[in-house]
Amino acid sequence: GRCRGWIGGAVRGVDGIGSVAAGGVRAGGGGCRADVAGTVRPDRTVGDGDGLAHHAGTAIHAAVPDVVDAVVHVEPHEGDCIKC
Repeated sequence: GRCRGWIGGAVRGVDGIGSVAAGGVRAGGGGCRADVAGTVRPDRTVGDGDGLAHHAGTAIHAAVPDVVDAVVHVEPHEGDCIKC
C-alpha cells in the first residue's frame, strides 16, 4: 500500500543505489516495517555498501514517518548500472 511506493522512491533517491531489487513492507507495531534491497556498482567496497545502506535507511525514515523499522541490504548490480 501507501508505504511501499514511498519507500522504494526514497531508496532509489540515494546517490549510488541503482535500483530496488526486492522488498517487503509489513504493517504492525504502530507503523510499517520495511525490508528492501538495492543494487550498487560491483566495484564498490563493503564499506561503501554499508554506508549506502545506512543512507537509504535514513532516507526511508525521512520520507515515510510511518516506518518504525527499516532494514536495507545492498547487492552488486550485474551488468551496466547507469545510476549507481
